[in-house]
Amino acid sequence: MLSALASKFRGMAAQLQQEREASQDQKQWVYLVTIPRPNLPWTREQVSTALRDAFNNPLRDGAQAQVVQPNGPVVQKAVTALELHADGLPHFHVAIRFRGPQRWLSAKKTLKGRYDLDSHFSDSHSQFWSALRYLTTTTEHKSEVDTEPHQWTLNGRILDLFEESQEPWSAQLRKRNREEKDSKDDIKKGRFTKSDLIDIIIAKQLKTKSTIMAYAQDSGTKAMQAFVVNQQRKLVEFLHDAKDWEEARDKAKHENTSSWDLLLAAAHGTCEQGDACEYAVAVKETCSRKENKFAFSLPALAVALRKIIQEGPSKTARVPLLVGPTNSGKSTLVIPFDKLYGPEVFHKPALGSKFALRNLVSGKRFLFWDDYRPVEYGQECVPVSTFLSCFDGAAFEIQCSQSFNDGNIDFTFKGGAVMTGKEKDLWDPKGCVSDEDVRHMQSRVQMFRIAGKPKKLGKVLPCACHMARWIVESAAASDAAIVLQPPPVRRNTDDGEVEDWEAFVTAARLDQDDSASIFTELREIGAASVKELLEDDWLQLQSLQSLRPLVQRRVLALVRDMA
Repeated sequence: MLSALASKFRGMAAQLQQEREASQDQKQWVYLVTIPRPNLPWTREQVSTALRDAFNNPLRDGAQAQVVQPNGPVVQKAVTALELHADGLPHFHVAIRFRGPQRWLSAKKTLKGRYDLDSHFSDSHSQFWSALRYLTTTTEHKSEVDTEPHQWTLNGRILDLFEESQEPWSAQLRKRNREEKDSKDDIKKGRFTKSDLIDIIIAKQLKTKSTIMAYAQDSGTKAMQAFVVNQQRKLVEFLHDAKDWEEARDKAKHENTSSWDLLLAAAHGTCEQGDACEYAVAVKETCSRKENKFAFSLPALAVALRKIIQEGPSKTARVPLLVGPTNSGKSTLVIPFDKLYGPEVFHKPALGSKFALRNLVSGKRFLFWDDYRPVEYGQECVPVSTFLSCFDGAAFEIQCSQSFNDGNIDFTFKGGAVMTGKEKDLWDPKGCVSDEDVRHMQSRVQMFRIAGKPKKLGKVLPCACHMARWIVESAAASDAAIVLQPPPVRRNTDDGEVEDWEAFVTAARLDQDDSASIFTELREIGAASVKELLEDDWLQLQSLQSLRPLVQRRVLALVRDMA
């Protein structure tokens, strides 16, 4: 009997502690609200609705507010649980979190004045997980909890109540808790573990093996000192583990962000060099050269980059390949991808490498092969069949060391890609790479020719911000140009001819072979007239990419004159 009474009084004391009113002047992000013994039958959902209304639309000076607060609803999420007193009468607990810190007094008055509900607001929970844990977790003094609590979120997301009620990791908090345990002469304080050491490494920003040992010697407990001595050979490993643990949240967020969203974020960022950005000047100078007036289109390159970043390589999203003479600025245009994606960029493997593509499977989201020579690499390093599969969105096997697996990894590359190369002799067949192999590899890339040399030779500091901007803006401009283009005048013909083709061939001075290859591809895409094709349509033609530079320049000049 005495034991039962003692247990009951302990439960009442705990309840009173939970219902302790917060200071009226205090603002909090989270409250644990208790609705004791309502006069009328209430459901969990009704209590949740009334409480949210009391915060979103409170009584003002004794009169009911007519509109919701100017910044919109203040409640972010709420979970309502029903519990029964010993006499069978219900009471409710609500764990509620706001979009910004809130006072509770107006809400309390509103609940009473508008809904005739008494309420108690507790400030003993500063985080939502703690208040929710009180509702959903059994304790020694509360053996039963509501198994069907009502939940509400501003964005409609369904909460995983178990996950939401877990305490988030914090190195500083865990370090303090450990220190509190060690300050007590308690046999239950537990062993010093690797987890405790990692918390200290992060909290104190210890970077080397020596700093860990020095901290243990000067400030560590006897338990920590004993652990560090016993695990001395593993301290470097623990440092790596601590770094991974500390960066896990940021890395997870980064990994869940698409490559295109990262590029958009960079485009909306701020350039470190401001208006005097060397890279922005170099891009403008490259596009304004008279040699590139008809041979190079920045909007077409932007569209190709956007497509392959968003979709990955395929036959319809070919890899942009920038070609041109030495020091023409082709690498300068795209080298900021190194800054944009950092260690997630896969660079050109070394010639003769036995496991050339091994690192491609290590979380690489972008492939940047600068000064790449497909025929030369096709001899042994990146075989033609691998090149074709990799840039076609197909699965292929990557050879790796047999020390860790069977020597091959099945892989499908779905990231973005760009290449640069010297145009002279780039596609000349050699060794085991035949003419047919070259044609197949050419079908996986979209070539962009950059002519001329910059006015001032020198290293240009790459800028991810301005590169992202010209990709986004130029691609959008290309989209707008297509939308604003007037519809072409088509003639009804089934004779397989392309209207005005003969006149175009004469004006461009195309020879018979070039004319035939372009004409065949035009018919394949359904062209009925030369005039209905936009510049971007021409740039997508594989037959145009295979033309000699001056012939291609004449064709593009004629296309722009017709626009």
